[in-house]
Amino acid sequence: MEHPFSLEGRTAFVTGASRGIGRSIALALGRAGAAVACAARALDQIKSATAEIEAAGGRACALRLDVTRGAEITAAVREAEAALGPLDILVNNAGITLDKPSVDVTDEE
Repeated sequence: MEHPFSLEGRTAFVTGASRGIGRSIALALGRAGAAVACAARALDQIKSATAEIEAAGGRACALRLDVTRGAEITAAVREAEAALGPLDILVNNAGITLDKPSVDVTDEE
């Protein structure tokens, strides 16, 4: 098999794609052939990630997104699908640290 992990024809949405693990995942998905919507608060950094994916021949879009704001999530998903097509893959990497069980976290938190 030449490309055993090909994601050609798939579209991924990666939160927290501006740095660290999220950026690495976004770049890996792009190398595997997926179109990648890179979302995070740091627009300059996600533009850099999308430029790297595009420079390698992939498709990507940069979306400024604060995952703590529900309306921004809905808008970002719509924008990603308009730019790249229906989403197949979600990597929910962005997050914050709260000292409580996740099932007890409210929308406001």
